[in-house]
Amino acid sequence: MSKKYFLAFVICLMVLSGCSPQPSTERVRIEGGFTETYTAFSSRFSDLLRSSELEMSSASSAKHIIRSNNFKTSRLSHQVGEWTVYYSVGVDWEAYPGASGYRIYHSVNGGPFTLADDWPLEPGEHSSGGYIYSEDYAPGSTYSYYVVAYGPDWETSPSEIVTISPRFLPPIFLKYPPNGSTVFGSPFTLKWEIGDVHPSIPEATDLLPETNVHVFDPITFDRYFVFETYDFVEQATCSEELESGRYKWYVQMEGQDSAGNYISSHGDVWTFTYQK
Repeated sequence: MSKKYFLAFVICLMVLSGCSPQPSTERVRIEGGFTETYTAFSSRFSDLLRSSELEMSSASSAKHIIRSNNFKTSRLSHQVGEWTVYYSVGVDWEAYPGASGYRIYHSVNGGPFTLADDWPLEPGEHSSGGYIYSEDYAPGSTYSYYVVAYGPDWETSPSEIVTISPRFLPPIFLKYPPNGSTVFGSPFTLKWEIGDVHPSIPEATDLLPETNVHVFDPITFDRYFVFETYDFVEQATCSEELESGRYKWYVQMEGQDSAGNYISSHGDVWTFTYQK
């Protein structure tokens, strides 16, 4: 059998057995760097890893966030009253078809690349919006990343390298309605305060972010109120007539800098009970 026909025979066997050849030239597509300012009640320290409720309350194309094992241990945080503010940096990439996991490699301040995380996916898991890897930010540092997708018996070539000199949006402190309180009828006003970044943190001063306010059902994750504006606002009025029950809400500012890096500030998730 000639080499040409032998190769065709092997490929046919792989297709029939449910496997597909993995071209070594295919790579994970990197979308850019990532920075996040994350604000939470200090008493919630043990719960600071982002919960699935927060990921699922966004659109169906929301990205799944992979937190490093050392995330929020933390190399930098600062207290503002009863709040703790954290700063993280990472990389943002598109989902790779058929991947059963990802390996994320990073370099800090131009040093050698090392394995930052090996993230196996749950069986059947797929995030149509892609993935973000996030780790603590060390002030004054620059970060470079590349990502490799893998399957049971294959691995892609390394992705392109993205290098980011992080800049951050200011923290968000929720104000009203207080966490766990009751709201009677609509319209009602949601209020928050935009704070100041830590003095050692470079601020994204040239970015006018989009501000999003989400009110959602904590069981079904259906969103009942979404407010969006390109401005540094600190309140939004919900005129929607909700069904009586328990709801959660949060505020997020987000945007992209001139280099295409995704920059976000995320407030805590608070709960209120709505009574008609």
